[in-house]
Formats: sequence, C-alpha cells, structure tokens
Amino acid sequence: MSGNKDNYRYRVYYARFEIAAWIAHLDLMRVFQRASKRADLPLVYTQGFNPRPIMEFALPIGVGIETRNEPFDFLLSQKMNIEDIKNNLNAKLPNGLEIVRVESLSSDVKNLMSLVNAAEYQISADGLGTVVKNYYFDNSNPLFASRERKGKIREYQIRDYIIKLKIIDNNTVTYISKAGSAENLRPDLFLQAFIAAKQISEETALNAIIIRKNVYLTEEKICG
Repeated sequence: MSGNKDNYRYRVYYARFEIAAWIAHLDLMRVFQRASKRADLPLVYTQGFNPRPIMEFALPIGVGIETRNEPFDFLLSQKMNIEDIKNNLNAKLPNGLEIVRVESLSSDVKNLMSLVNAAEYQISADGLGTVVKNYYFDNSNPLFASRERKGKIREYQIRDYIIKLKIIDNNTVTYISKAGSAENLRPDLFLQAFIAAKQISEETALNAIIIRKNVYLTEEKICG
C-alpha cells in the first residue's frame, strides 16, 4: 500500500451477510470507497488521471459467501479515533455490511495481501457433516479438486491444503486451509472434491450455505 510517512494507516474488519453476500468483489470495493467518502473520512488518494481512495483488501471473496471478520486496510491523511471511524462507516454502509472493529497500524506494516496465511470457512449442506465424517478421515479415500491456471488444468489433493477440519453437526463442517496468492482452497473446490468422489451431488453443493469466518494473517495464531 503506497503512501507517505505523514499518512495514517488503519485496518478495518467487516462482516457481510444476507443480500450483501451477492455483491461481487470489485463492486464491494467500490461500496466501501463510496461509504468512506460519504462518511467524510480524510482519505488518501492514488496519483494520476483517475485518483481513487487507497484501499487494500486481504483476499477476494466469492459471490454468495458471507463473511464475519474480513480485513481491509486504508490510509487517512489525518489521525482519527478508531471508534469514530467504525461508527461513521456503519452509518453510511448499506444493509448487510457492518464494520466489526478498526485497528490503528504503524506505517511500516507489510502490505495486507502479503500477510494472508489461512482462511476459515463454514459450509452447511444437506448431510455434508455426515459425509465428511465418514469419508474424509480415511486417507485411502481420494479427494481431488481441479482448477485451471494460465491455460493449464491442475489437479490436487485437498487434504494437503487443510490445516484443521471440524464436524459441527450432520449438515455442517468448518475447515481452516492455507490461503493467499500461492495457495488457496476455496470452498467451491472443497465441495468439488466430494462431488468427484461421488459423495455429494452437484445440487447439494449448489444449495450449500458458505461463511468465511476468518482470514488469518501471518502474525496471528490459527485457532478453531
């Protein structure tokens, strides 16, 4: 994140739910930019012909996925009370978006995206908890997902990306997986692996309710 030493950096944690979960990532960034302007925050802007508020989001989030503790950083030209930032933003955000907390950061903190280490997801679908309990923990059962990158289809074993997995009930599981620009087990790929293994149907996966509960940064202890 660019800026000079006279600017002030803040980390904002937000939740999104209900209708706001269907806002695409780029549109979501614009919503926060507009809300920040309407809240009269002293934003720092990029240089050039099309200046925009300097904001950095941790990890893109898929359409339809709710969040509970999602971070983004921004720069202000003046120091502000963190509770004022939180309250002013919440007053201007649309339904389904809520600022959970705000932190003041030192100017030498690394870029947010480079700090992303892991992500925690909760997935609820008909019978998913039972399926995962009976299938996942036997390592002889194949669990592969595939995705296309740079024109090449890559297949990988999803167990290699999962740090922790917990069965909540017959329909719900949570898992913490590696995340970031290099490694990232999205929830659609988690479900894809169980479809490929003929453990759930595509319809079951399409009707799943997905929540990203947390994004872990390198300095944070992974729990759950």
